[in-house]
Amino acid sequence: MWRPALRLPMPEAAWLSPPRVVLGVATGFLLLLAPGVWLAAQAPVSATGVPFSAGPVDPELVVAKGQPAPDFVLPGLDARPVRLSDFRGRVVMLNFWASWCVPCKVEMPGMEAVYQDLKGQGFVVLAVNMQDDPDVARRFVEEVKATFPIALDRDGSVARQYRLAALPTSFFIDREGRVADINTGLVTRGQVEFKATRLLEAPPS
Repeated sequence: MWRPALRLPMPEAAWLSPPRVVLGVATGFLLLLAPGVWLAAQAPVSATGVPFSAGPVDPELVVAKGQPAPDFVLPGLDARPVRLSDFRGRVVMLNFWASWCVPCKVEMPGMEAVYQDLKGQGFVVLAVNMQDDPDVARRFVEEVKATFPIALDRDGSVARQYRLAALPTSFFIDREGRVADINTGLVTRGQVEFKATRLLEAPPS
């Protein structure tokens, strides 16, 4: 005589079977990872920098390695004028940044560290802020604890002069005022130190 199969109740610990454990661990890992992936997407730290435009540029303007760095005068955070040519005779890292630029914030501590290490040898960082309100720029500088000179490009004129296409962008300028190197995107402390030291040790031309 046929009898229906007897269905036994599943033990309470059955959910601990290997496939279910693996699935549970994987799901938990993805839930932990998801916020970080989302934040990374919102805060791009890129080797090529964050796209930036200060407006149309003169097509005849060319800023290239080996050419003189265009001179300019901008107000500093203390409202006193900052002129690039005043640093002639020193190696200059001319850095363009903005408060909303995540890579800019990431690279600032390394720039400050190299500035402190090499300023006695003739190295200076001149950081030009792109169109931030002065109070916003000041709070940013205080937050990253930067002590090097800061200039304010409120109308973007110097950004156009240097044909800026991304932030951050850094121009390394030799003692004679020529552009020796251009770095678009985030620059590390090691890169700043290497480029600055090479220019400081270069014989006069």
